[in-house]
Amino acid sequence: MTPSSKVVGDLALALVSAGISAEDFAAHPASYDIPDSVIGFLRGELGEPPGGWPEPLRTKALHGRPTAAPTQPLSVDDERALNLAGPPGKLP
Repeated sequence: MTPSSKVVGDLALALVSAGISAEDFAAHPASYDIPDSVIGFLRGELGEPPGGWPEPLRTKALHGRPTAAPTQPLSVDDERALNLAGPPGKLP
């Protein structure tokens, strides 16, 4: 499962379990309890999609929600350690 697939599943489960139609959600996303994974996705925590963000859905969904905490850059030592570890699945 990819991270974006998890986001799609989380949103689908939230909408179905709450009885919310896709149309209602698209019209008023800030009115609903949106899973954290979806909020993070819309904030750009998983990167930016090639076609950009779905607007105005993104802006409406994030309206009134706190902004994400800024990320810290990796230290030289941490970056070196990650490079030494090798590709995922090949850790010692």
